[in-house]
Amino acid sequence: MIELASLKDSIWDSIKETFETMISLPIENLDTDTEQEKLISPVICTITFTNDINGSLSILCAYKTAEKITKAMLMMESNEDIDEPGVHDALGEVTNMVLGGLKTRLADTASDIQISIPTVIKGTEIFPRIGKGVENVAITTAIDGDILKIIVKIRPK
Repeated sequence: MIELASLKDSIWDSIKETFETMISLPIENLDTDTEQEKLISPVICTITFTNDINGSLSILCAYKTAEKITKAMLMMESNEDIDEPGVHDALGEVTNMVLGGLKTRLADTASDIQISIPTVIKGTEIFPRIGKGVENVAITTAIDGDILKIIVKIRPK
């Protein structure tokens, strides 16, 4: 069984590693589990995982934050244009990298984890839900003052 406190530490370590090595943006753990932030033009990327543990990992942020992450990841200038499919692809890749790092960190506890393809949705008042009976771990972070929320939901077997 995975302890939620150690899971939260593993998620944070994976997020930090991803942002420091692949995106080169400073990220700050706000160390809070506040209610869903009201984001302007929110976008969410979710990946599900199954086998030894079942659940999902989601990254939720404002669209402008997703653009900032995309441009940093692709080493673009801040004034360069990027299309929406490009932003969605980059956010999917970031979510995949964070989950990959988490999967590595959980290898001793859950060695067989199958991962889905990332799904990106842009809309209003969006939030991940996978039904009842799930454990929820949320980490609120900031990138240059912009909120980025990472939510992991696990359904116990």
